[in-house]
Amino acid sequence: MSFREVARVEWPTVGLLLLCYAGWAGLLSLHPSLPWIVLAPPLALVAALHSSLQHEAVHGHPTRLDWLNEALVFPSLWMLLPWRRYRDMHLAHHRTGRLTDPLEDPESHFVDAARWRRFPGAARLVLAIQSTLAGRLLLGPPIMVASMIAADARSILRGDGAVLTAWVLHLCALAPVLAALAYVGVPPWLYLLTVAWPASSLLMLRGYAEHRPAETQAKRSVLIESGPLLSLIFLNNNLHALHHARPSLPWYTLPETYRRQREALIAANGGYRYAGYRDMVRRHLFDPPRAPLHPDATARDAS
Repeated sequence: MSFREVARVEWPTVGLLLLCYAGWAGLLSLHPSLPWIVLAPPLALVAALHSSLQHEAVHGHPTRLDWLNEALVFPSLWMLLPWRRYRDMHLAHHRTGRLTDPLEDPESHFVDAARWRRFPGAARLVLAIQSTLAGRLLLGPPIMVASMIAADARSILRGDGAVLTAWVLHLCALAPVLAALAYVGVPPWLYLLTVAWPASSLLMLRGYAEHRPAETQAKRSVLIESGPLLSLIFLNNNLHALHHARPSLPWYTLPETYRRQREALIAANGGYRYAGYRDMVRRHLFDPPRAPLHPDATARDAS
């Protein structure tokens, strides 16, 4: 019997959600007595943690009721994207049998040959810069938001009610966050630039090398043996090959599962592993692991 069949409510996740909201509210309440430059970094960590908890909700945690899981992560501490749009794209990402393929994987950072040919030189340069870790952390958040807004606006104009609903709900999810910011006197633009953007960059650090093109699906997901702080902020999603192999496992069961199955998981994913995020930064801060054009694009284009 699976863990999900045994546990109707995953209390560690519920407890962490309560701590996340309490921590966010507590830090924000200190604004009158502490300078924002002191408060913004821990708030960014809390916002990134909340996004990781939203990822748990996407995968059916901490309860069996999807509507309740959505309600538990409803306030948009991260601010940048609607939860339902993230949910739909992420579940499609898990369903695809062609991870990283830009025509099949909605979370792919690669570009297919047809789009590559249409891009002007400046756009190709931006993509090349964003292929480095430094470029992804700096440029990734605004490019991600702008791209989604443009694509979703087109979908809404074509009559896509689900996308429209996702954005309406997102505006509702922003309301308590904006109200709290107004109460303590923090301008929304300041929170966006110093909390939401850095939180998004932190999440992009996690996602930077999550997947690579490879001959088999099992070899396309990474294992990053991170330290305790980032493992907590990412809710052990750094053990990404394990998450893709068993996406229903709650975050707090992943480390022990990984310790028991480490050698088998490393063998299964072809040794695609980093010793930690410091290792990733050292190797890829200015040196991308691969080009933005997907390696299958040329072969597909020629066929």
